[in-house]
Amino acid sequence: MRAFSDFSKILEKHGFDGTTNVSDYYFLHRRQLDPLLFGPNVGSDEFASKVRWKSLRGIACVNAIKRYFEAKMAAKEREAVEWFREDRMLTDPNWQAKRGNARFDSFVTIDFEDFRFEFEERSWTLTEFAYSFQTGRISPQKDLIGIDLSGIHLHDVRLVNLCFGGACFDGGHLFQVELLDTCFPQASFRGARLMSIWAQGSSYFSSADISEAGVFGIHPLSDKTLSAPFKYTPISYWRLVFETLRGATGIKSARSTGWQMGSHTTFMNNTVAGLTLPETRSLKEYIRWYQYAMTRINDFRTAPILSQIGFIISTSRPSTGRRIRHYS
Repeated sequence: MRAFSDFSKILEKHGFDGTTNVSDYYFLHRRQLDPLLFGPNVGSDEFASKVRWKSLRGIACVNAIKRYFEAKMAAKEREAVEWFREDRMLTDPNWQAKRGNARFDSFVTIDFEDFRFEFEERSWTLTEFAYSFQTGRISPQKDLIGIDLSGIHLHDVRLVNLCFGGACFDGGHLFQVELLDTCFPQASFRGARLMSIWAQGSSYFSSADISEAGVFGIHPLSDKTLSAPFKYTPISYWRLVFETLRGATGIKSARSTGWQMGSHTTFMNNTVAGLTLPETRSLKEYIRWYQYAMTRINDFRTAPILSQIGFIISTSRPSTGRRIRHYS
């Protein structure tokens, strides 16, 4: 899915001067603008799903959604503190017996069933917001298609029955997240950190953009959860040489080799046995090679000398390919 900024430039060439709300302008002129934006595919909601969040009502909804996430996570943290209160654990000999077989659920469930936000002196649900625009309907998932949540930090959350198609999570941080029937088709995670993500049910990242992202464990990473086309950034030849030389000289950094984010997509802590289709074979081979190479570099100085020499020779032949790879 193309970036919102790309569409905005097209609008500017056809009458939008920035003095009115971009969402209002688009929906007022949609019949004339869609052929310019999409050519013969005039039935697409690609831009409409994004621009609705730029309306005054959409801005209020996005801000409320961010507060909703923060409030849910904060409430779970308070619950955890109360559950594991140290004074009770140390002073009450029957503390464990009172708990019985109960286990603390460290994940807070987020399904937006109780979400509401205020706008123009009335209360709105997420469904009411979605139905206030002339776009396609989805069911039974909650419609978060096209939302911009760039830079958001989510941790210890269970996302249930949500659709983030074409959403933007660029620069975000998702840590210990359970997905239950939650999907991210064509979503953008450029420069984001995805760590310990468990996908269950109909959860997937098909056609996602993970360029320069840190993919530190999507479980399972399979044909079901990550299908083509997708986009990622391979490590450059010179970066690989740099990391090899640093491993050989014993120079340390804040993070172990392979876990540092920056100029390429970082794949660590991923199993790839579930990638079996021809379309995902190249990604499978690359991830295996990347995780193997980074582990070898981290353990370089403890390896036998012949193994060290062999690895250096193997990295002397550039073979990582283009900067950004697209697979379809």
